[in-house]
Amino acid sequence: IELCLADGTPWMRLTGWEDKRFDVPSHLHALILTREDATVSTDWPDGAASYAGSDWLACRAVETTISSDHAFWKRVWARRVLGRTERELFAALRLPDNRQLEWLGGRTAAKEAVQTLLKRHFGLDLRPADIEIGIGDEGQPLVGGPWVSLVGEAPLVSISHTNGLAVALAMLPADGRRAGIDIERVRNRPEGYAEIAFDDAERSLIASAPSDAEWMLRGWCAKEAVGKSLGTGLRDGPRSLAVVGIDRASGRLEIERRGRLENHDMARSMRFIADTALHGDLVSAVTVG
Repeated sequence: IELCLADGTPWMRLTGWEDKRFDVPSHLHALILTREDATVSTDWPDGAASYAGSDWLACRAVETTISSDHAFWKRVWARRVLGRTERELFAALRLPDNRQLEWLGGRTAAKEAVQTLLKRHFGLDLRPADIEIGIGDEGQPLVGGPWVSLVGEAPLVSISHTNGLAVALAMLPADGRRAGIDIERVRNRPEGYAEIAFDDAERSLIASAPSDAEWMLRGWCAKEAVGKSLGTGLRDGPRSLAVVGIDRASGRLEIERRGRLENHDMARSMRFIADTALHGDLVSAVTVG
């Protein structure tokens, strides 16, 4: 290839170059579309099946694995969905590449879930970058943006990700309710995991279930989901919350606050219900209350 001046004099000659094709990952195809309604994440009604038909809640999921040219597509993805402050936060992450993609996927699912609610209830058409997701004092995601003044109060979000999948739950604030979601892949856990995550009473209760390994994971996800709904996470570790009831038929677990969490946000209940489910090799837990 030759680049020439106006009079035809060669200015630059390129030799030995090769074409490079960047194949678009199927789940990121929306990144190259100009349609305003194109989304990266997909609706995930199974994630909040117990709240089916609730128009004040939206649950979305996105695959985060990129098989080739992941550095290129990670930059494209971040530029398309993150605002300026969020891009600075993303650039400062010191995480393995797969965890960075899961972080990005979680933010994307949360933003697009919020988009769904704002369009449905307020007629607002926003781009993902218009919806900012900051970090609260306890590490919880906080939704913001100049548009909040138009709706009175920003939707609440909860985010979870594991091994190439990110999910998010968004809900309209009402009556002090908050939501939490957590997912985990079914896999072998480290030795001693059960003794650290659950006390004797919890382990005895879980052991009465048909598959204690599965229900132990359901218990863990339920604790994580409730911790997120409280806005604190598991402040004092997994013993911050306890599994005190299991309904195997419905998948519902009853979770009780322990330790310092007993005195947190006293206006809310001491016990929470978490709806758990098994989706192939994935366990999910959702709580709203």
